[in-house]
Amino acid sequence: MAGETPTAYWTWQVELPTDDVVRGSLDAVLTAVYQLGREHLAVAVPHLTIRTGGVAAEFAVQGSSLAENAERIADEVRNAGGGAPDGEVTILGDCVGTWVGADGESHREPLLTRVRAEARAGQLSIAVGAFGDAFLPWDLSGAPQPAVYQRNAPRLAAALSAITVALRSPIQPGDETALAVPTAGGAVNRLSADGEVLDLTAPLARLTPSTPLYVPTHPSDDQMVFELLDSPEGAVPVAFTSLDLLIERLGSSQPWTAVRAEKFITLMERLGAPPIRLDPPVEPEARRWTADDVLAYEEELSRG
Repeated sequence: MAGETPTAYWTWQVELPTDDVVRGSLDAVLTAVYQLGREHLAVAVPHLTIRTGGVAAEFAVQGSSLAENAERIADEVRNAGGGAPDGEVTILGDCVGTWVGADGESHREPLLTRVRAEARAGQLSIAVGAFGDAFLPWDLSGAPQPAVYQRNAPRLAAALSAITVALRSPIQPGDETALAVPTAGGAVNRLSADGEVLDLTAPLARLTPSTPLYVPTHPSDDQMVFELLDSPEGAVPVAFTSLDLLIERLGSSQPWTAVRAEKFITLMERLGAPPIRLDPPVEPEARRWTADDVLAYEEELSRG
């Protein structure tokens, strides 16, 4: 159900109430985790990853006391030499959580929610990400799941509302991702240009974060340009799971770049691109690079 990429995320901007940036950031992170935990969206947080003042380490979360954990971890960070001398702190916590199936059975996920804090110049940004599709009206294959949605979406909405109250900051739905569109109370499925729910399983189901993808690209002004493929939904990013398949579909003259799946998916999300098409068929009449195109382009680049 859950994957490596957040389905949706939400943010809050908080003024740090203390000069102790590490402690203030920890208080906010653990507050968000606690509110997620009340809805069983965060039943365990094995550790928090903290980066500050030259320290980048994992710190254990023990027991259920927010204040005790925040105080202890802040002391451990300071003792390790990470007192945030520049006022900058990043904290990341991946949370084990449970979602409820249509039959009412709970399913434990090793990564159901994620809490991230970034402190800069006295301001703290808290982000909560949710993984999987249990809180969406349709699953990621595009099939309706009313029973699952009714059992899980209210839990997420309650947690987001509680975090908003606890942090005393308005919620800001994150940007549209490759999987969903966040709202103030949850998220909705992405739709195609004609209003149909998209099947998003194909580009993700077979991939791990380190799966190499072969992506049509070409250089331009000292950077790589990712090429798009025309589709009924408009121009979409594409990637191939093997170089042989890329050559078969686009020809041997096609410029390409190899990139890890996680990096490419994350980049496309940040750019607000449509869902990635994996190993797509390419129409015979589609424009393809030729050897002459490559030579002409190289000459153009060399002239600068």
